[in-house]
Amino acid sequence: MLASFGLLVFSLTTAETALLISIVATGIALTGLVWQLALYKLSGARIEVRLIPGVVTETGNLLRGDPSGWKRSMPESMNIVLDRPWVDVTLIQVINIGRAPVSVSEIGLDFGPEPRWKPWSRYVMTSRPIAIHQGNTAEQQLRLEAGQAATTIIDCWPLINHAKGPKSGVSVRGTVLPAGRRRKRSPWRRRWKIGANHRALWPHGPESDEVSLFQAVWRNVAPVAPQDVYGAWISISQIARDAQNQGSLRQSGTPSARQLCIK
Repeated sequence: MLASFGLLVFSLTTAETALLISIVATGIALTGLVWQLALYKLSGARIEVRLIPGVVTETGNLLRGDPSGWKRSMPESMNIVLDRPWVDVTLIQVINIGRAPVSVSEIGLDFGPEPRWKPWSRYVMTSRPIAIHQGNTAEQQLRLEAGQAATTIIDCWPLINHAKGPKSGVSVRGTVLPAGRRRKRSPWRRRWKIGANHRALWPHGPESDEVSLFQAVWRNVAPVAPQDVYGAWISISQIARDAQNQGSLRQSGTPSARQLCIK
């Protein structure tokens, strides 16, 4: 009887040992699988997108804001643009934080799902890149090596103004389409919230007929010949001042930028 009891104890101990070994082996296998998946993800291309507000003045100076949007207060170093004509731009920065090269395309703005009950269907708009301050000029596809970053500068406000409704605002995020992967967007917590009554992103600059005229000139000239913006602005602003001095503006109304360009 004692022999049978000892044999039973021995058999139970062996089963527990086998169970413990199997648990440890399963844990090691799962850890190895997770590690391999992590290495696979880290070894591939990983894209980070940042949406940065900017302002361009008539002299070509570019001011960059915080990715979360412009602050209510402005550093003294930015006071140079307070009394100058200005235009809103958006800087979409794409960074390859992975270890392999990647090609991206369709760099633009994401305005959320369209319609709202279909989160997989996004309202995305793109625009022609503006070739200023070493911004990316590739309209079709852009290749990024490991650790490389590229910044695309676009004229954002016509896109935002088109996306937002007359009585409802819109949320804006940067977006890019990596080759063979799903679309990547800038962080949701840093999205821009544009109200229906907003007329611009830049909250510190003046709003006047001169600013409106400069914005019209810039939007017509910068996409095709950014180096000629200042010269075109000087010529058209001089025409506008001469016309105002002659009193023709009061009789025929303020001419459009296109009409001034024709003159």
